[in-house]
Amino acid sequence: MADQRVIEVSDLTFSYRKTEALKKISFTVDRGEVLGFLGPNGAGKSTTVKLLTGQIVPDKGSIRILDRPMPRERSRILNKIGLCFEAPNIYPKLTGFENLAIFAKLHGQSTSHIPRLMSRFGLENKGNQRVASYSKGMKQRLVVARALVNRPEILILDEPTQGLDPTNKEMLHELFHEQQEVGTTIFITTHDMLDVEAMCDRVIFLNEGSIMADDDPKALMRRHGKALIHVSLKNTDGVEAVTLPIDEAKTADRIADWLREGRVETIHSQEATLGQVFINITGRRLDHE
Repeated sequence: MADQRVIEVSDLTFSYRKTEALKKISFTVDRGEVLGFLGPNGAGKSTTVKLLTGQIVPDKGSIRILDRPMPRERSRILNKIGLCFEAPNIYPKLTGFENLAIFAKLHGQSTSHIPRLMSRFGLENKGNQRVASYSKGMKQRLVVARALVNRPEILILDEPTQGLDPTNKEMLHELFHEQQEVGTTIFITTHDMLDVEAMCDRVIFLNEGSIMADDDPKALMRRHGKALIHVSLKNTDGVEAVTLPIDEAKTADRIADWLREGRVETIHSQEATLGQVFINITGRRLDHE
C-alpha cells in the first residue's frame, strides 16, 4: 500500500444550529486503504460523508481530497469519487444499462465499458430490463456498479450491504477487494461488523461527534476485548455452562481437572467481537449490533 494520503481531514467541526455534530475530528486515509467509519445514529457519520462530498461546508477545519481542497474544488474532486448511498436512488423506469449510461455521460465517460461492468456484477442478462423488475440484491449491485462507472480513485460507501443476503454480501466483498487491489481507496460507513472484519484495514469509532478510536480492527480487539472459553460440564442435574477468561493460568488448571474427571462435554473459545469493543470504548451499542 502506498503511503500517499488521498483524504486528509483536520480539526473538522460542524453544527446544525445549536447542535454540534462534529467536534474537531482529524483523520487521514492512504491510497488503497479501506477505512471503516462506525458509530450509532447521530454520531456524525452522515455529516462527515456530506462534508467529504462537498454537500455542506464545515464551520471550522479543512478537508483535502487527492491533494485538492474540498469544497473549493468540488467538481474536480467528485469526478474521481464513486458514491454509493444506503438508499438505492436509481431510476426504476429505466433499464440497468440506461441508469449506468446516464452517470457515465455525466462524468464525460463513454458507455463502452458498461456491459463489462454489468457482467462483473452478475447483471449481464439484465441490462435491457427495467430496474423496477430487479430484486433488492440486484438493485444494490447496480448502485455499486454505478459508483464504479467513472473509474474512481476513491469509493465512499454508505451501508453498502445492509439488508442483503449472504450471497450478495460475499459478492460485494469480493468486488471491493478487487478495487482495493488496483489501488482504489474505500471509505465505508456501516453497522455490519462482518463488513468491517471482511473488508477494513482500519476502523474509526465515532460517538457524539468525536473520534473515540482509530486503529486496526484486530489490534482494537486485542487491546480492549477479552477472549473467553465456554465449557459445558456434566453434573448430576444435567449440563452446567461455565465461562472462563482465556488468559488466566488457573483456567488451564480447572479445565485439566474437569477433563481428568470426565466432566467436559464441550469446549469453545470466543474472541472479543468488534461490537463488544465498541461498547467498551464508547459505552454505547451500534444500532444494528
